[in-house]
Amino acid sequence: MWRYYRALRFAALDLCFGLASLFFNPYRMCRKFLEKRGEGEVHAYGETPLTTFQTLATAAKLQSDDHYVELGSGRGKTCLWAAYFVGCSVEGIEWIPLLATLSQLFARLFRLPAHFHCQSIADADLSKASVVYLYTLDHAPELLAPLRSLRPGARLITISEPIEGFELLETVPVHFPWGETDAYIQRKCELPGPKGPGFRRPDEISPHALVPKDFKGRQVPCRNLIDSSANSAVNGRAPVQYT
Repeated sequence: MWRYYRALRFAALDLCFGLASLFFNPYRMCRKFLEKRGEGEVHAYGETPLTTFQTLATAAKLQSDDHYVELGSGRGKTCLWAAYFVGCSVEGIEWIPLLATLSQLFARLFRLPAHFHCQSIADADLSKASVVYLYTLDHAPELLAPLRSLRPGARLITISEPIEGFELLETVPVHFPWGETDAYIQRKCELPGPKGPGFRRPDEISPHALVPKDFKGRQVPCRNLIDSSANSAVNGRAPVQYT
């Protein structure tokens, strides 16, 4: 964590996060928000440590020409890290109003290319995204629906399990405050076939239709087309070093 403080502007940003948490504790805010909604599980808030997020960003080959979207951005700390150290355009989707407001305030205060939207993950527009991070362990159908709007070739980062219909590029062991798990770097599968009369856009296709099938119509997993020796490049991108 302290390695990032060599960048004084980011150190000042992190100090602002610390001061804000004294008055607006994100864990307490999330619990009260979920209690008000009548949710059964109210202790659902969690954050990705910056060192873990750097590991994920490196594995996904996140670069300055990407459009990064985080589904469930919380305080926006990892979003602003990406905007500062990678220099890519960033969008955060967060349904707790005050968290989204504070994130946007810090983005403007430190003049970072990040925008935050107060909305449910289910309502997110991912049509412009090239890299998406989904932290939640709840892979409910309504939360996965926006992923259908991803353009072919877009990369997806998920925690603990991959998403059906995506090509698995790499499995990365990562550490969170609650323990060790695996993160999955995936890519939206190309949709074969010409754009003829039967062509449908990704957002018009049922999630089950994205699952590859063999010649007998049986579902088979999307094959990993990149072996371990080729993991040094995703979409022709070279490994990235963030300093």
